[in-house]
Amino acid sequence: MSFSLAFASKSRAFVSQRASLIHGSSLRMASMTAAPGMTQKERFLFDLNGYIIVRGALSSEEVTALNTCVDNHANEAVSRSSTPLKNAKQAGAFGDKGARRDMGGMLGWEDGDSFRKLLAHPKLAPYLVDLLGEGYRLDHQPLAL
Repeated sequence: MSFSLAFASKSRAFVSQRASLIHGSSLRMASMTAAPGMTQKERFLFDLNGYIIVRGALSSEEVTALNTCVDNHANEAVSRSSTPLKNAKQAGAFGDKGARRDMGGMLGWEDGDSFRKLLAHPKLAPYLVDLLGEGYRLDHQPLAL
């Protein structure tokens, strides 16, 4: 996933308010009390690959809640079969057979609290602050979650 670092000036207050509603503290507090941000190795891997894997960031309960929410909305996934949208142009493990299924709007789902909590998750916020700066927003393009 890649991020742009352009932000509206009003976004800092929105994220702090959202973090307060979700976690009972400000984003600044979440990022100060949570795990430290990215290591130099993680930053290198992010720059190289466009994403990093943060092992142990989510509990098994959080993963189950996210999966359940996606399962509840599986019928809303949009099938996309256009060749430019395929993950690969040739046969193989990630081949060109079948359509790609896209799903969005998780933050707006009535049962989407599990996704909204990711915006200021104590284990993820330090990474997001390191990548995006204080006051980041992930609820709209180009930084949609």
